Amino acid sequence: MSTRLDQPLDTSADLLLREGGGPRSIVWFLDYANERGRKVRDVLLTVFERLGPEEATVAVRLVPEDGLFSAGGWAARAAIAAHRQGRFQDFHSAVFDNTSTFSREDVLLLSAELKLDVERFEADLMSEETLELLDQHIHSYQRSGGHSLPTFFIDGQMFDGPWDTVSITEAVSRPFGHRLRLASHEFFHWAASAGLVLILSTLAALLFVNLGGQELYESIRDTQLGISFGSSSLSLTVLQWINDGLMALFFLLVGIEIKREIVDGELSSRDKAMLPIVGALGGMVVPALIYFAFNAGRPTANGWGVPMATDIAFTLGLMAMLGSKVPTSLKVFVSA
Repeated sequence: MSTRLDQPLDTSADLLLREGGGPRSIVWFLDYANERGRKVRDVLLTVFERLGPEEATVAVRLVPEDGLFSAGGWAARAAIAAHRQGRFQDFHSAVFDNTSTFSREDVLLLSAELKLDVERFEADLMSEETLELLDQHIHSYQRSGGHSLPTFFIDGQMFDGPWDTVSITEAVSRPFGHRLRLASHEFFHWAASAGLVLILSTLAALLFVNLGGQELYESIRDTQLGISFGSSSLSLTVLQWINDGLMALFFLLVGIEIKREIVDGELSSRDKAMLPIVGALGGMVVPALIYFAFNAGRPTANGWGVPMATDIAFTLGLMAMLGSKVPTSLKVFVSA
């Protein structure tokens, strides 16, 4: 699921909490009736005060979780109606200073307290334009990968760090450390990242060994690593930890994926499952028979198990790099 903002901040259409000429843009999705949103509001206000208008432009998009006629729905529509009169910032502050339980009468009373044009406010509260804008906010939240409120996007990227003033301020200010973390986050959420890392690691290992690093490579590979529990200990070489540990985890994950496909996926019926089953049996038996045919009667004949071994890691890695060009059914067939 995407974690990028589907529609960039638009100063002519969005509800601006702070309009500035700074290089950063913040889009804050919230529900006025959401208690967590009310709690983090003070944190964000502190951040905005620290940054100043020259640092960032801040816009609000409203997502009433319980519907248009809920407390959050009335507050959201009222905020848009206040925006029509150029008073969104005042209304936004007033909403947080009041109870989180809103009704039509509550927001009308609040508009009167703010000395808005109540008749115009009431008309905008129920207008098609207001409902259309609110609908755009809700769909923007959904298409941007939103899954819990409140959430906000900095320069189009969802913030997923801790909600404290230091972390948020650093994220907006963009020091090198945050940029590096953001880049790594985006890379490893890319579907082809695992395949690319696998291929690059293999190439790096081949180059290292063939350019004079063979002895060091073998020394690292044969280094003993152990775990001790009182008088008990387990010590294996790096190679053994990889073969007996990491590869076991890899095939466990593959097995879980196949189980999911059997329960509710590409292999959920006997007819669908037969092809990979026959393919798996043929992939093991045929190479072993060919090997045995060439080595029958020799001491090496007992090595027939070697050509049976199939390493799917590289195949799946290459398929991941090809992305949507490879059908899901083919990925499942190779895994199974």
